[in-house]
Amino acid sequence: MPEDGPSARTEQARHDGRPESDKRLILYYQTHFAAKDGREKLVPPMELVRNGAGVTDINLGAIHLNNLDDDQEKDKPLTINDTAPRDPKFRPMWDELSLIRDEVDVHAFVGGDAPGTFIRLENQFQRYYPLLRDFVVQYRMSGVDLDIEKEGKEMADPTGTVGRVIDALREDFPEDFTISLAPGARELTQDEGGLSGVRYRELYRTHGTMINRFHAQFYCTWGDMSSKDNYLDVVAKSGIPAEKIVAGVVTHNKHCKDYIELSKLREVIRDLRWECPGFAGIFGWEYHLAGESENDPTYEDAPWRWAKEVSKALRES
Repeated sequence: MPEDGPSARTEQARHDGRPESDKRLILYYQTHFAAKDGREKLVPPMELVRNGAGVTDINLGAIHLNNLDDDQEKDKPLTINDTAPRDPKFRPMWDELSLIRDEVDVHAFVGGDAPGTFIRLENQFQRYYPLLRDFVVQYRMSGVDLDIEKEGKEMADPTGTVGRVIDALREDFPEDFTISLAPGARELTQDEGGLSGVRYRELYRTHGTMINRFHAQFYCTWGDMSSKDNYLDVVAKSGIPAEKIVAGVVTHNKHCKDYIELSKLREVIRDLRWECPGFAGIFGWEYHLAGESENDPTYEDAPWRWAKEVSKALRES
């Protein structure tokens, strides 16, 4: 379990063990426990390092800011999914994450599909933002990934709210703190807000220097990574440099049927590395069950294998 209250400016994760490449390989980590042999067992992040999977970043979440005026929620003002970070069930997860921080950056991904977090930040920023800031400090997050989805359509100004969160994070954390966003890929090319209502082209014009990366979702109707074409089109139409656009793929067919077999994904990655040297890398949604749609039994209960194959494609000579 992390110590209480380390300095945000001195306790960021180190980078000295990271693979020598400017290409990111990011795994979202939302399913932390899975049933095995009749018990709930940790989906172990340590396996990524132990097996040399080449992952540069883990995005841990989903972080939710809960209703402080609700009697059932106020005792857990911030949760990871539905559970308070200090719940004993998370102890093995925190222990493993603390052991791999020299080699993998750990970020908090905020929001996601469940509504409420960004609405609360819009309506009562001074009340709810400190919950996020203090979590980042206490649990030594290397960055924050802002994942605003359908709830943005219920907000008066989702673009301005996200910009305000970015401003506050840049004020509170050091220069090497990472801020990323997780739009649907098409949203980066639209002047009007898409899935989330956020106008990302406008946000890039006003806050582009403060944003490290866009984790663009090229799946589930929001984009297509079965060839290089959609990624190149998004780069061309968005006005955002490829160095800031990480291409997202699903790691299995559980969430939608857009899984790209590794043999094909490797080809696409090679094409992008050749035609778009600035190509920033790949993220996978999500770590749990990665590769199990390969119809290869060696991937069962070994999601690090999927990451290792993608890493090879990103970094091969």
